[in-house]
Amino acid sequence: MDSLNTYSYGWRAVPNLATLEAFGASLGVSTMVGHLQTSVPEATKLVDSGQMLLYYRLPDAPTDDRAKEASPTQLVFLDAALSDRHQLLAGTVSEAEAILLNSAWDGVQQIADALHGRSNIEALHIVSHGMSGCLYLGRTCLQEANLHRYAPQLQQWRNALASNGEILLYGCKVAAEAAGLAFVRRFAALMGVSVAATRGLMGSPQLGGNWEFEVRTGPIRTGLAFSRDAIASYPHVFG
Repeated sequence: MDSLNTYSYGWRAVPNLATLEAFGASLGVSTMVGHLQTSVPEATKLVDSGQMLLYYRLPDAPTDDRAKEASPTQLVFLDAALSDRHQLLAGTVSEAEAILLNSAWDGVQQIADALHGRSNIEALHIVSHGMSGCLYLGRTCLQEANLHRYAPQLQQWRNALASNGEILLYGCKVAAEAAGLAFVRRFAALMGVSVAATRGLMGSPQLGGNWEFEVRTGPIRTGLAFSRDAIASYPHVFG
């Protein structure tokens, strides 16, 4: 498994949060994007303290100058409410950028903010808790009943995706029962991309889980967001 101390982390500010301005100033970096070397536990502690909206792991640096200019093609959004989230951050595949969502704020809006100005993203991995017909994102439960209210934010998600982009929902039982299937199908129709979700528990087999997406609204080419070692050692489920 990769070392916890070899990643570059950064944060993305939201203009109406003055605390982010102060935090950026304390680091001596730009108030929009800053970077520092730190460990995963430190990063999650900063999010939990409410000082920032997002804290993320950048993909491993490419070897040639041309590749360095390329943006990540996969984004992994991890809810800070997840148990052992630092383990998931450390185990994210190297080609993806991982973003930790503050569990006290609206996660749908946080994702929209993180995707602002991005394009041609091939896959969004949304890793959070869930239940039938409900995806927990920060303090928000995204469900069929409120999809219309989040239409502007979800349009920002869509704008960042490639035409053949995919969204993978890791929350347990999100696609379970009639309510879950209705939510996933409506969400996929609204986003205009293929969506994958699960009917059962996602995560540790010792707790009855697995790492399979039983429900897919279309072709899914993208693999899991985490390395084999991270999957094998993660002791929880996303429910």
